[in-house]
Amino acid sequence: PARCVMARPVAFGEGFPSDAIGSAPGLSAPLSPEALEAHVQAACDAVRSGGTLGVLDLRGHPDAGAAIDVILASASGPGALRFLNLHTLNLEFALRVTDAHVKSLAECGTLVDVNLNATSEVGDEAVMALADLNENTLASLALYWNVRVTDTSIVRLVQTCGARCLKTLNLSGCKRLTDATARAVGKHCVALADLDVTRVAVSDD
Repeated sequence: PARCVMARPVAFGEGFPSDAIGSAPGLSAPLSPEALEAHVQAACDAVRSGGTLGVLDLRGHPDAGAAIDVILASASGPGALRFLNLHTLNLEFALRVTDAHVKSLAECGTLVDVNLNATSEVGDEAVMALADLNENTLASLALYWNVRVTDTSIVRLVQTCGARCLKTLNLSGCKRLTDATARAVGKHCVALADLDVTRVAVSDD
């Protein structure tokens, strides 16, 4: 059976959760500067040579936006990212990542597992691009404590991916979501096995 986690709704203005309410994700330790540099270099080499990458892990990067810009600048031409076979993107707690960065990476069209936990500058445009460009592959999306996403993008996400591939969705702490998201999830996410809406202001209806 599907797992759904709910708790009290988050109040506007409340800070990053520091208590044990709900199911906070397994926030992993950031990579060392050496490991981050190695990931960026591997990505640049793959994009430049037309090779595959599989995983791009920039969690905790102090300037992930600049790192992504370097990777994109290595592309030989339009559509180069499609050859990466990128299936896992981890930008958890990465800094200076914007919608534009995520939209560019979404163009690979092969993403399966995307972690955008606490990426404070990422919002609706990024989520809609992930859904539209990876509609047959996106199985897991983590948006823990994302304060920018709204019903607009989550409804689009579940309408596009809910019946095809989406199995895990973490919306914990996304305080701009409403009952519209809950209704859309219930209607479209037939394959969903794990849903976290802890600290989301949805009603009992």
